[in-house]
Amino acid sequence: MRLIAPIAIVSLMLLSACQQDRTPPATTAPPSAEATQAAPTETAQSVMDYTCEGGHSVAIIDKGEVARVSLADGSTSDLPRNADETPPSYAGEALAFAVTSTGGMLDQDDLGNFPCKAAF
Repeated sequence: MRLIAPIAIVSLMLLSACQQDRTPPATTAPPSAEATQAAPTETAQSVMDYTCEGGHSVAIIDKGEVARVSLADGSTSDLPRNADETPPSYAGEALAFAVTSTGGMLDQDDLGNFPCKAAF
């Protein structure tokens, strides 16, 4: 019986020493709301780019679900894809873009249509 007590004490000391050597796993803070809802400009990779007459351009981003229109005046607009349309088309309030057999067509309310060509 006298032998069991010292063995138990030594065992407990060894177990506690093993526990102290463990380093907790690295934890990372969850991403902030801003990071998880980043603007497409920060995360989007272009699927296809078009250059249009009048100095405008269009980039198809987000796996083809959004057309980012950059107008000659420097403003940009993201147009969502119209569901189930082939070839794809995109529309917003005052802008629309449609993929055509020759490239694309940018339609800007009050300013007209601007033919676009794929930029390779």
